[in-house]
Amino acid sequence: MVKKVIYYVVLILSILAIPLSVFAIINTGVSIKYETEYGAGCISCISGDNLCTIILFWKILLVISIILILLLSIYKRKIIK
Repeated sequence: MVKKVIYYVVLILSILAIPLSVFAIINTGVSIKYETEYGAGCISCISGDNLCTIILFWKILLVISIILILLLSIYKRKIIK
């Protein structure tokens, strides 16, 4: 029973991470366009953050979430058993 609850919690969190990651990637992309000086690259003039690192983090989270959903779907019976 505990495995089933953990399975569904991880699955729901992974599913929710996908639209959040997409939104964050788009939002940070807009920040790169408007908050950086021309030719300055990825450093925000407003916050000083490296926006390319932030986008990379969200892309990695998106890929991990998709892989986790696929693995949880494939091995559902073995996990919940």
